[in-house]
Amino acid sequence: MSDVIRVLDSFYGHELNCRCGTCAFDLFRFDLAALVALQKLRNLLNAPIKIIRAYSCLPHHTKIYTNMRQPVTNKSAHLCTSDHKCCGFDISVDRTLSEIIPKAISLGFTGIGFGQGKLHIDTLPRFSMWKYKTDGSTSCVI
Repeated sequence: MSDVIRVLDSFYGHELNCRCGTCAFDLFRFDLAALVALQKLRNLLNAPIKIIRAYSCLPHHTKIYTNMRQPVTNKSAHLCTSDHKCCGFDISVDRTLSEIIPKAISLGFTGIGFGQGKLHIDTLPRFSMWKYKTDGSTSCVI
């Protein structure tokens, strides 16, 4: 069913849903302002955006971070918790970082991580920029 649910102009439910294979798509897990900002970013870049990861259920999120040997936290922008809805997206787009990052910031994205073939953007209430290292860890840029 989620394969046919269109979200905004350019994204479908299956692109945004958890990759665990068991979760049903639920638009109410998402921060709608973050989804609108993602669509606006796609429009400004005039390029397709491939979503690598958006929402993750807690068990799948835990598995991802355990495999990367990273601490597991429920503050991830990919989760829907009592504190916030999913507002983070790992994406791939055929544009340079110098083209993408200023536009993302202008649209309200406050978390930006890059490297390893992906760009993470989110709207959590803080500003942070980091680089993904080859071992899966991160280093703070700002």
